[in-house]
Amino acid sequence: MRMTKKRQSSRYTAPKWLKWTLLALTVVLLLVLGTGYWFYSGIFDKKSEGFSDSEQIALSETPLTEVNRTERYNGDQVVHIVKGKAEDGSGTAFIEKESKELIEYIAESEMISEAALNQQWQSSCDKCEWRSMQLAMENAIPYWEITYIDAQGRYVFAYFDIQSGERKQQFAFKQS
Repeated sequence: MRMTKKRQSSRYTAPKWLKWTLLALTVVLLLVLGTGYWFYSGIFDKKSEGFSDSEQIALSETPLTEVNRTERYNGDQVVHIVKGKAEDGSGTAFIEKESKELIEYIAESEMISEAALNQQWQSSCDKCEWRSMQLAMENAIPYWEITYIDAQGRYVFAYFDIQSGERKQQFAFKQS
């Protein structure tokens, strides 16, 4: 007489279809996460591309001796804005990304401070909603760019003279 062995059941065993489904979901999740990371790092690398070249140009062609921060401004041309320290204080170099040329260097002592311009802006636009402030360059002229939402609900880009703080131009876009 031949005996057939009956498979023991356990509460820890799962059907084969469940194991394969979980394995497939894990593989798909890993592929999605990997692809997302690849896209993110590629975009971030593209955004900071050329920063080291611009920093070297700023260190060699301006009084800067140390770089604190490098930013990118997309206007009529892509400009790298290199902020740093010099022997006589701090300063900012504006470098055109494509040609790798120094457009202008401005010592911090010659610029209106970010805090002073912010205070000036707030006193002139009390019902506005602040968004951001950054250095900008249009037509080889450096500016402070302030973005905000005005009392009419428009998204505004306002450009101020980097030395005097005087408003030079403004673009307002109606939000839909």
